[in-house]
Amino acid sequence: MTTFTPDELKSLHFTFIDVLMMVSQIEGETGMDELEYRAFLDLLNDPDVFEDSLARETFDLLAERWDRVFGEYQRQYEYSPSYFERSLVRSRIILDKKLGPQASRVFKNAFLQLAVKIAEASAENSTAEPIGPLEQKTIDFIASTLAIVDA
Repeated sequence: MTTFTPDELKSLHFTFIDVLMMVSQIEGETGMDELEYRAFLDLLNDPDVFEDSLARETFDLLAERWDRVFGEYQRQYEYSPSYFERSLVRSRIILDKKLGPQASRVFKNAFLQLAVKIAEASAENSTAEPIGPLEQKTIDFIASTLAIVDA
């Protein structure tokens, strides 16, 4: 993948993982929601997880390197709003700089698609709302921070 430098690619990979962490930990449980984590791992093996081919290619590369990237991620991870905001802003800047406005928006939508799929995973076997209010607030935060707007 030549679109992104190794550091940019690492940032994008970390943001995919950050989406998992934000959504799966928002409801106050200790650690990740197991159903949501398993859904994320299943999505890593789904070649058609995203509509955008560049986002799909980037996510597929994350899947190939999962153990190494996740190990690196865990060494720098902190659960805090400012940490997540920095990560999302960094990816927004990378995508806005490297891609045109339309392509950037479509790639950023992949982060939202992922957040929704993860949030819905924990409601599949329950009578709960598909996306809880805290998860929706997290999805809104992701959209706002990535500055996703309809073109």
